[in-house]
Amino acid sequence: MKASRRWWLLGWIIVVALLVGLGVAFHQYERSHAWREATTNLQAIARLKVSQIKDWRAERLDEASELTDREGFGKRILDFRESGMERFQILFDRLSSHDGYSDVMVVAPDGDILFSLINRTGKLNDKVQRDLERALQTGEPVLTDIHNESGGYGPNIDAIAPFYAEVGGATEPVGAIVLQNDASEFLYPLLQSWPVPTESAETLIVRREDDHVLFLNEVRYRRNLALRLQIPLTQEDVPAVMAVKGKTGVVEGTDYRGVRVLSALEPIPDSNWFMIAKVDVEEALGSWRHFSLFILGSIFGLVLAAIMVAAMIRQYELKKHYRAQMRAERARRRSETRFRTTLMSVGDGVIATDANGAIEFLNPVAEALTGWTQKEGRQKPLEEVFRIVNEETREIVENPVRRVVREGNVVGLANHTLLIDRDGEEHPIADSGAPIRNEEGEITGVVLVFRDQSEERRHQAELRESVKRHHRTLDNMLEGCQIVDFEWNYVYVNHTVAQHARMQREDLLGNCMLEVFPGIDRTELFERLKECMEGRTSLLMENEFFYPDGTSAWFELSVQPVPEGLFILSMDITARKQSEDLATRRRDRLLAQQETLASLIRSDLFWGEHLETAIRHLLEVAAQHQHVERVSLWRIDEEAITIRCSDLYERTPNRHSSGQVLNREIFPNYFKSLIQEETIVADDALADPRTCDFADDYLKPLGIASMLDVPIRLYGTLEGVLCFEHVGEKITWLPEHRLFAQAVAHLIALALAQNERRKIEEEKENLQGQLLQAQKLEAVGRLAGGVAHDFNNMLQAILGYTDLALEGIDPDSPYKKDFMEIHQAAQRSANLTRQLLAFARKQAISPVVLDLNDKISDLLKMLRRLIGEDINLAWMPGASLWRIKVDPTQVDQILANLVVNSRDAIAGVGKVTIETGNKTFDEEYCHDHTGASPGEFVRISVSDDGCGMDKETLEHVFEPFFSTKPIGEGTGLGLATVYGIVKQNEGFINVYSEPGHGTTFAIYLPRCEVPMEDKLSDSSPEPLSGGNETILIVEDEEAVLQLGTRILEGLGYRVLKARGPREALQLANENHSAIQLLITDVVMPEMNGRDLSQKLRDLMPDDLKVLFMSGYTADLIANRGVLEDGVKFIQKPFSMRELATIVRQTLDA
Repeated sequence: MKASRRWWLLGWIIVVALLVGLGVAFHQYERSHAWREATTNLQAIARLKVSQIKDWRAERLDEASELTDREGFGKRILDFRESGMERFQILFDRLSSHDGYSDVMVVAPDGDILFSLINRTGKLNDKVQRDLERALQTGEPVLTDIHNESGGYGPNIDAIAPFYAEVGGATEPVGAIVLQNDASEFLYPLLQSWPVPTESAETLIVRREDDHVLFLNEVRYRRNLALRLQIPLTQEDVPAVMAVKGKTGVVEGTDYRGVRVLSALEPIPDSNWFMIAKVDVEEALGSWRHFSLFILGSIFGLVLAAIMVAAMIRQYELKKHYRAQMRAERARRRSETRFRTTLMSVGDGVIATDANGAIEFLNPVAEALTGWTQKEGRQKPLEEVFRIVNEETREIVENPVRRVVREGNVVGLANHTLLIDRDGEEHPIADSGAPIRNEEGEITGVVLVFRDQSEERRHQAELRESVKRHHRTLDNMLEGCQIVDFEWNYVYVNHTVAQHARMQREDLLGNCMLEVFPGIDRTELFERLKECMEGRTSLLMENEFFYPDGTSAWFELSVQPVPEGLFILSMDITARKQSEDLATRRRDRLLAQQETLASLIRSDLFWGEHLETAIRHLLEVAAQHQHVERVSLWRIDEEAITIRCSDLYERTPNRHSSGQVLNREIFPNYFKSLIQEETIVADDALADPRTCDFADDYLKPLGIASMLDVPIRLYGTLEGVLCFEHVGEKITWLPEHRLFAQAVAHLIALALAQNERRKIEEEKENLQGQLLQAQKLEAVGRLAGGVAHDFNNMLQAILGYTDLALEGIDPDSPYKKDFMEIHQAAQRSANLTRQLLAFARKQAISPVVLDLNDKISDLLKMLRRLIGEDINLAWMPGASLWRIKVDPTQVDQILANLVVNSRDAIAGVGKVTIETGNKTFDEEYCHDHTGASPGEFVRISVSDDGCGMDKETLEHVFEPFFSTKPIGEGTGLGLATVYGIVKQNEGFINVYSEPGHGTTFAIYLPRCEVPMEDKLSDSSPEPLSGGNETILIVEDEEAVLQLGTRILEGLGYRVLKARGPREALQLANENHSAIQLLITDVVMPEMNGRDLSQKLRDLMPDDLKVLFMSGYTADLIANRGVLEDGVKFIQKPFSMRELATIVRQTLDA
């Protein structure tokens, strides 16, 4: 024990020594690492700043060298000294601002300042003067040391650039430029900066000054000491002294404050300066000092921990020794008490006896069961304390001790044993006995163990009662319950199982499943049950069971393994399966209906132009899918008074019909539901109050039993109803019936909407066509106006002078025929112009009320001459024909053009029919016939049996210059003229034609209820009459003006002629009292004829007569071509007789 203690102490000492040694070594390593890191940083910073200062000095010298190298600069200095140094101002200002010089000076070789940017005067200081002399001697630029100037300038560093010039044939120094740098602007900030945050680091530059070290820049901890702080060279511990004495690298010393510092010493090349980058030792090694404290603390802690571990180990060894002794004692005590503890705490009764049966021990349970305590029963015979009898025979059971001793083994006592306690109370027990042997194996006693079975017996009785209750519950369950054993015999079945099997319970119980249901072992059901039986697994499945009579039923089976075999719970789900099957069929039917409707929507038939065909097809499909005999579509009127059957489809005999009308007064209940947009679902149509009104007249005769009526809505408005009618037995309309019916109704609404959109598009196209036609009319109107104004003036001159020539020429002259041809050609040109004006509705007309039958009768002779003898002209006047108001000449134009067109359409013999009649049109007709207007009209129709026209020709038939005749045989203005005349008189025209079946033009002119004027009697042409009145004629066309003047003067009138409105006003002022008639053109450049007449009437007497003439009125004296009342007008071109007649009529009016 003592030897082990010594070895343990030696090991502990070694561990402590190792810990201390490792701690000290780590401490020294960290210190050297911190030292190296600090010296590396200092050296890097010092070298960086040395490099920057070196570069800066080199730049200053380079700039001075550039000035020195400039050729002729010295000569310029000599010249400027004579003319004034101020001429350097601009050059040196630019140099100062670009390179940041504080001053730029020009100095003489003796140091006199000749020029300074900051206006310094006098001489350079002695130190700079010496540097100047050196620069002049060497001819190279010189950079001065840091110095202060007199007058408060400085600290500065000067770059001196010497200059030379030819003086008296020899090159001599003439001066220098001094580039002065303020050290506080660049050098000092460079030195004062430090790349990382620091509390004590700074950078210094020093130089040797006799036996001292001079600090050239400002220090961190004192102010204004640049070039003033000096330290004797005897203080060798100061880093600055070390530097000037030639030491480089990192040193440790005392700075100017007396504080220990680490310093990096570096000489600055090409100068007498030395760089010192320093930092306090406290800061440089501060992190290491903190870490060293941590290391020392850690070593102390480890040593302390080693001491504590050693103490714990010692204590553990002592405890281990004492614990071994305690375990031995405890083992002994446990061995003594284990037997007693076990016997006392066991849940069964325990009695121990000697080999003779005398009781030695009773545990508490035995005391409770026998009624004897340990004290009372000790040493008593077993038979006295432990009295047991047979429960059934009541005989005393053999002493168990004797039996155990006899047999020498553990024995179990007889079943159904009763223990009679001290008080005579009986306890059913289960007991056993075992011998107690000594070390030699001899039986020295017996231990009896017995247990009270009273509670167990009670539980068994309750279990039996529970089983009976469960059997009663299972017997009365609606689900089938059955238990089969491992041999597939039915151990238990309830009444429901017997019902499911359609057997008696007695036919199942005790019998084998394979025998009761032959062939079941070949079914999937049996395979699944077998898997559950062998694998002791659960199962949930649905099974269709087929009965011997061919019927079947569906069962849901839940199989659970039980000790006896398998427990099978069966539930009849036949009704649910039938519902699911019905739902599946409904779903399939709905899908089929949806696919049918979708295919209809996708089909060209549904979106085509034939609405009736699409609806018919839709009704047929709906009847097929709904399995009804009749499907009909009814449309409701706007007032919801009647509904009309637009289509009725009957599957038998597969036909469509329509036309039936139902009135709200007769069927009020049905109409009430319909107006409320209610879907009428009448399973019993004869009894439903909404449909029973149809019973006698409709339902019973047709055998209709059930009705399903769905409203049809279009843009939120009730448009009609879709009716499904089932003939025969009553049916129940299911939700899918209603959904399908509503879908069909919606499709019909879509078809109706599509038809409405199509009508709107057609109407839009018609309106666009009318707009295009109006634009064409406007274009032709403008063309006609231009032609009428210019062309008719030319025609007027031609016709007029031709008339004059014909009047004065000898009838036998050979030129008369030529003049007649000229006259006829000009007249044809004038007619062509009138046709253009008629088409464009720009022709001035004078409508009168007339009887169209009389007018046509007067024209028949002329019309028959136009069509020739081979064509029969039939005239069919209408009776009681209404009056119309129209210009008679326009009727002539209409009939002449139509009859000529009919003649040209007939090859050989044919017939042309002219027919009149009265016609009234309502809004509905006009809605379906574009261009028509409601009201009363007189119809003129011209029909022929000619070649007819195709659809493409009909689309262009009224366009100007469109003709089907060969080139040169027609102008293409005939029908265009007719169209323009009809439109000008607020009528409309229809044309009907097919190739090979002739053509009919039907013209409708509005009825006029104003009475007719009396006809004037025809008279033969009167001779030309003139007069002696004064006439003012105004015309901007010279030829027409001269013609009119000549004609009127020839008739005896006094004529004043004016070539424009301005000249006319001047003549009126000169002759205002003598002018009786103004003849003026309507369209003139300066002023139109109407405005001119108003101005002249203001100047002239009130009885001034006015006659307008023009080839184009431009609506100035006419409204839409109709002359205003009281306006006298003559259309160009006119003849001499026409002019003479209307002039006389105007003057006499």
